[in-house]
Amino acid sequence: MRQEERSRTPLVLGGLFLALVIGLALLLSSPFQGGGLGALPGGTEQDSGAGTEQAAEVPDGWVTHDSDGWTVAVPPSYSPGSFNGAPQYKDQATGRTLRVSTTAAGGGRADAVKDRRNQAAAFARSHENYREIAIGEVDFRGLAAADWEFTYTDGGASLHALSRVFVVDGRGYSLFFQTRSTDDWDDARDDFDTIAAAFQP
Repeated sequence: MRQEERSRTPLVLGGLFLALVIGLALLLSSPFQGGGLGALPGGTEQDSGAGTEQAAEVPDGWVTHDSDGWTVAVPPSYSPGSFNGAPQYKDQATGRTLRVSTTAAGGGRADAVKDRRNQAAAFARSHENYREIAIGEVDFRGLAAADWEFTYTDGGASLHALSRVFVVDGRGYSLFFQTRSTDDWDDARDDFDTIAAAFQP
């Protein structure tokens, strides 16, 4: 009888080991690991897909630009260019500037507010006269999104900036907008809000 029990021991141990391996694999594949796209602060889940709202219609006279799978519409006074390899659209008269950047598929951060806070800390160390106005969640088409508004000095120019980040189908997007501090911010913000509303990921 004891010999029969001993013969079953390797089978039992083998079964336990297999169960442990399978359980570990499932744990590592969970979207909650490492701030996965399905995980949001406070343990809340949110769909990282296309959200609940569609892009707004492009205003008459505005110009659309396509790049890397997305489409942006800007006023006709915004000239296309690039900044550090990212598409840029700038109104030379007012200084209003939009830059669009993206991550690779699966590279979006679910905790958009934390991501902006990390970026702000790094930005403040390398830019003069940085002053944070606000960082927080924003209601943007039902997506995990955050706004970061601040002022700073670059090359002697005082600038007012707004950075919005969000995730669509696992891909992170950043709409970075800035203008001179002497510009009418409310009017400039209207430009940004219209640009963001019509943006198509």
